[in-house]
Amino acid sequence: MRTIVLLSHHPFVHALGWSLLHFLWQGAAITILLATVLGLLRGRSPQARYAASFCALLLMAILPLATFVRLAAGGPGAEIRMASSSMDRSAAQNLDSAFGSTQPWLDELAGGLDRFVPWILCVWCAGVILLLSP
Repeated sequence: MRTIVLLSHHPFVHALGWSLLHFLWQGAAITILLATVLGLLRGRSPQARYAASFCALLLMAILPLATFVRLAAGGPGAEIRMASSSMDRSAAQNLDSAFGSTQPWLDELAGGLDRFVPWILCVWCAGVILLLSP
């Protein structure tokens, strides 16, 4: 328990944890895109479907690393800034005009999740270790 408290303030832990959380939506977006592409490639050569699937897997390997590098280079609070800036600016303006400002809600969500990032990382590591055991 004390180790988790000590690690919870380390920027590496937050960058890695937020990279895992961001990969949830990134992986879902890639999966939806791949399903669409595979639907369009129905009846085409297996090589084309294989290439599309390979590109999706490659993206799923690269995006978490790119997110980690971006968050690690951003310093403290970068995960909250990234969460609030990841929304398209025009979509954010449309939402702001229709429903009021979206920033406080997004900042509150990111701040709430930030407290649990070390625990999320611990659970993820435990799952990896369990799945690696024979």
